[in-house]
Amino acid sequence: MLVIASVGTSGAKAEEGKTKAMATETRITLTIKGTVINAVLNDSKTAKDLLDRLPLTLQLQGYEFDFCGVMPEGLAYKESDATTGWKNGDIAFGPGANWFTILYGGEEQSGDSGPLVKFGRISDPLSRLDALPRSISVTLAKAD
Repeated sequence: MLVIASVGTSGAKAEEGKTKAMATETRITLTIKGTVINAVLNDSKTAKDLLDRLPLTLQLQGYEFDFCGVMPEGLAYKESDATTGWKNGDIAFGPGANWFTILYGGEEQSGDSGPLVKFGRISDPLSRLDALPRSISVTLAKAD
């Protein structure tokens, strides 16, 4: 009986944590030549700085694992948020050169790359990025 109660409590705490995480995410859209791709931003200093600048249009180039471009002005971030590696679908900022990047592949090989400040992720299937041209203009905006 005690074990069952404990498992029930853990499940409730896990669900509560998931609900809190969802509440701190902000939905945005990335529009590329009429194609709308959905994404979410986390609750970091970097994400909040980006939100203050939306809508924002950036020129990005497609590479093996990402779409990447230089931002006109760097984003605010906490040093402790800069890490190495990524998960496919991450949206990140490379503070060394003001890079904005959408990382859609290469997660398995990313362990020593960085520093990166991950502040969002693509919420649509990543396969939607495959059909895009290698040079894109992307407009980021708050979702309705």
